[in-house]
Amino acid sequence: MNKNDYMRYKLMMRPDLEQTRAKVKESPDDPDLWYELGMALSNSGDNEAAVDAFSKGISLSPFDPYLYFARGRKQNASGRFWPAISDLTLATRLDNTLWSFYYYRATAYSLEGYYEEACEDFKACIRIADDWECCPMVHWLFTTYLLELNDRKRAAEALKLIPTDIVPPQMDYGYHRCFLLYNGIISPDEFVNIPDMEEKCLKQPNRINLELNTMYYGLFAYSVYTGDEERANYALSQLLKVAIPQAFGYKKGIVFAKQRGLA
Repeated sequence: MNKNDYMRYKLMMRPDLEQTRAKVKESPDDPDLWYELGMALSNSGDNEAAVDAFSKGISLSPFDPYLYFARGRKQNASGRFWPAISDLTLATRLDNTLWSFYYYRATAYSLEGYYEEACEDFKACIRIADDWECCPMVHWLFTTYLLELNDRKRAAEALKLIPTDIVPPQMDYGYHRCFLLYNGIISPDEFVNIPDMEEKCLKQPNRINLELNTMYYGLFAYSVYTGDEERANYALSQLLKVAIPQAFGYKKGIVFAKQRGLA
């Protein structure tokens, strides 16, 4: 397993909470088990307890980049963006070869309003990652340049950073659909296809709604790009219906929904 595959494994862990608690009780000085417990707590919706678990792991292994990464993600999800940036920066200092560290720091920068810094991190990801992993970065570059930096030229240039015929990982279903939409490969009318999502998305609770948070924000951006204001408002109204508050797409979209009087 290469490093990025291992990172993906760490990111997608779904450990059983009670079993993991039992393992921690037996081996309380094992930082890997505190990481596992943090992931189990996070998956159960308890972000604060997850942060505490990752912090305990850090106290046992203060040079483990994965623990800083994990805590930074949860700080980000809780709206504590500068603590998130701090943790994720330290993760990049401990290992500058994993694009996931830069990716999540980029989201924290973006949510704090540091859009150029966010774009630099997304571009750093693309330099490190393989093309087939890069739909999320291109999506966020396109939407950030277009919607928040009002730079249509750089938004268009972002779409050329990777080939259009890539086959992405299953977890990037929504980002890949956005990438195809922005490049004119699929139309807005065929963009959201629930039967296709049910077949191809990760089989996890609420995964389709999570993908839809990304996709409706992407549809909003595309509609702004093409000047279709009616569809732009429709996309935001649909985003509000499938809202997952911790989703990056929702956090970005709700700002524009409020500006337009939709929320």
